[in-house]
Amino acid sequence: MVRILVLALCLVTFIQLKEVKCQLGVIYSPFVQSGDNPGTTKSYTLQNVKKMLNLLKNDNFHCISTYGVGATSETYQKNNTIYQSTSIVHTALAAAEINREKKQLALTVYQGLFPNPNRGFNSETEVSFEVAEAANKIYKGTVPALVFSSTVAFHELLYTHIIATLKNVSDRAHVSNLKFGVRLYDCVSMGVILNASQNSVNIQNLMELLDFIICTRIPPLSAYSEGPNIFKEQITKEILEVETTVKKMYNDTEVILETAWGGEMNTTNPYTTIEMKMFWEMMGLWANQQQKLVFMQEGFDNPWKVGIRELAFAAHFGIWKHSDEEQDFIRKGSKIETHNPPPVSAPVVPTGSNKTSKSKVEATIVVSSGCVANTHAMLITVALVWGFLA
Repeated sequence: MVRILVLALCLVTFIQLKEVKCQLGVIYSPFVQSGDNPGTTKSYTLQNVKKMLNLLKNDNFHCISTYGVGATSETYQKNNTIYQSTSIVHTALAAAEINREKKQLALTVYQGLFPNPNRGFNSETEVSFEVAEAANKIYKGTVPALVFSSTVAFHELLYTHIIATLKNVSDRAHVSNLKFGVRLYDCVSMGVILNASQNSVNIQNLMELLDFIICTRIPPLSAYSEGPNIFKEQITKEILEVETTVKKMYNDTEVILETAWGGEMNTTNPYTTIEMKMFWEMMGLWANQQQKLVFMQEGFDNPWKVGIRELAFAAHFGIWKHSDEEQDFIRKGSKIETHNPPPVSAPVVPTGSNKTSKSKVEATIVVSSGCVANTHAMLITVALVWGFLA
């Protein structure tokens, strides 16, 4: 009996101390109908957003990310500005309500901060913290991280005034037990800069703020003629090279891949949803094998993106689309095999920044839905304990 009790205690301790990592996640935006404008559309309610997030959850996606919270340009007012924001502001709260209803961490939200020049970044920041706090009060761990969605190149983030702005957000995030990172479109260039300027004070000051970097790699038009497999091999090779560069200097900074593949329905376009499904499943398998988080663009088609000429088929990155005729959602093709494990029912407490927790051991249960942990060390320890007690 003593041996069984000690073994059980050993297992519980490992569950408490081992942080697990998510795998295939998805970008979410609620602006799914023709005529929507992400800068002004406020017509989607919390219940509308919950419906969409439940579709993603039921497709075995558990990690969600957004690009912003849609705050207005007016001066921030607590408990007021949030209600003037566009519909994307509902994302974290909708996820938290789903988690509470399911009694498990079914969805986590990497909440974006978008520095739109036509909006007040102060309002965007404040609303983001307000929403994260409210969501985590509804269900702990719903929002584990904030993401600065950069619209400029990496080298432009190195200006002193930008670093000061990011430091303010990073410090507040860490105090709130949230991780903080940036989303970049030029991670390969970042890798070159890091290798060439290892002793740069500004680079060190910036990188010390970041728990993770999301590297966005969208396929150019030429990739569609070459096929999804070639593009997948190219971007996974790139991301591993960038990760090696980052880890040499900043080992606590996680490198996350974000990518996409466009696919239309019921058109003569040769780039079909079949290839999109293939690409998503290849990325899911790679994420599972590498034990890495990968975000896919995106949960739902966003018709407003048809005007973004720089991104081929950007309006058709979604795996779901809204039917204006039926006023409902249609899955584009058969269900995707995400290679994500199912959610685990357990109370979850966010671990916060890796950079602020080096000197302490987090004795909390961390079982994130759609995530798995490497159990090799656990099995070895259990075997040793069992042998000692035998």
